[in-house]
Amino acid sequence: MKVLCLLFSLRSSSIPVLPYKKIATSITNTVSLPQQCYNYTTIVNETRLTTDLLIFRQYVRFVNPSGTQLATTTPNNASGWTISGYPSIAGLTIDVIVCFAFDDNPCFGYIYGIQITNCNRFYVHGLYAAPVCYYRYCTQ
Repeated sequence: MKVLCLLFSLRSSSIPVLPYKKIATSITNTVSLPQQCYNYTTIVNETRLTTDLLIFRQYVRFVNPSGTQLATTTPNNASGWTISGYPSIAGLTIDVIVCFAFDDNPCFGYIYGIQITNCNRFYVHGLYAAPVCYYRYCTQ
């Protein structure tokens, strides 16, 4: 089998050859963030007391020194933690599970479904009041 290779040359062509010029392009993506990214309660306190949360969901942003996310590993007794991950895309809200650990049981009967929203540079957590007054959400 013969392979035929052709050489294309613009030298003999009447088409003018323009010098190569790199054109800089940039694409700016704007993400529309949900309302909870602008309307939330900030918790800075290291003890993360949540007994003042309403029965209904309240969006909370944890800020250092209290940590910025719910714990993702089993914490101490009477502590709430998530067994789920966090959304990686800005503007995305996901449903996750929160367990409350007690008496060496990582999910001691209190299991909540909450929402976590990626607000681009931080997360907000749609939390409910802890099931018992001395329980707390644990952060990292």
